[in-house]
Amino acid sequence: EADLNFHEAVIRAAGNPYIDNVFRSIKYQLMTLLFSLYSQYTAQFSEQGVGQHHKMVEYMAGGDVNKACQHVREHIQNNLDFVMEISQRIQKI
Repeated sequence: EADLNFHEAVIRAAGNPYIDNVFRSIKYQLMTLLFSLYSQYTAQFSEQGVGQHHKMVEYMAGGDVNKACQHVREHIQNNLDFVMEISQRIQKI
């Protein structure tokens, strides 16, 4: 839940009502998905995510928009890679 709260805070801070509405419409589905994934495959991935969040906040607070955006893209890609890896594991079962 803390992970989703972090993302929600960043989205709200961005001030884009369209993205905020989309996020709110999928928040609970994401929470369910992430809970099931994290509960099965967590520790290392969860720690990486927290570290990535700290870096994002550091760049945003420092006003380095380019680094913040780059780090957000990397964070999204890491999450996509994780979901694909889990999906492949599940398909092998």
